[in-house]
Amino acid sequence: SGMSDTVMSNALVPFYSTKRHGTGLGLALAREIIEAHGGRINLNNREGGGLVALQELRQRGYRGPVIMVSAEGNAEVAAQAFRLGATDYLVKSDHFFQTLTNSARRTLELERLRREKEEAQTERERVIETLQTANAALADKIEALQKAQAQLVRSEKLAAVGEMAAGVAHEINNPLAYVKGNVSVITHFADFFCA
Repeated sequence: SGMSDTVMSNALVPFYSTKRHGTGLGLALAREIIEAHGGRINLNNREGGGLVALQELRQRGYRGPVIMVSAEGNAEVAAQAFRLGATDYLVKSDHFFQTLTNSARRTLELERLRREKEEAQTERERVIETLQTANAALADKIEALQKAQAQLVRSEKLAAVGEMAAGVAHEINNPLAYVKGNVSVITHFADFFCA
């Protein structure tokens, strides 16, 4: 059903109300707030009413809080609103402004907590990424140290083999030098005795 053309054309005017105890401030105040933030409000009669507006907000990427307000309480519509992501569902009553104020406080507190959680999650992800980067760098350093250690062990083994080869060569060289040094003496004696 929705609003008649007369109601639709006056609904955003302050103090206009079709309710006996209505103040006529709800939509007028909403318009002022929306326009103050560079937005605009349009009223249309649509099948689904506010649920369509909520669904469109979500489709456009808006993830902030939404308080659905209805002139008539309907449990099925309320359930659909919550499924679509409404933060609260209020039915206008004699104490509506107090109810709306309390709901707005709760909604703002929930939004603050949601943002804090989101920021904490972002910080957690940043810390995890930093730790993963540090772990990767540490793993690279450990690998480099292991390679250096293996190279050092190889170098020590080669040095030990070199020292052993030098020792063996020395042990072979000493008797050869003795023999070589005495060959000339033996040759001299052999020439002397054979001549």
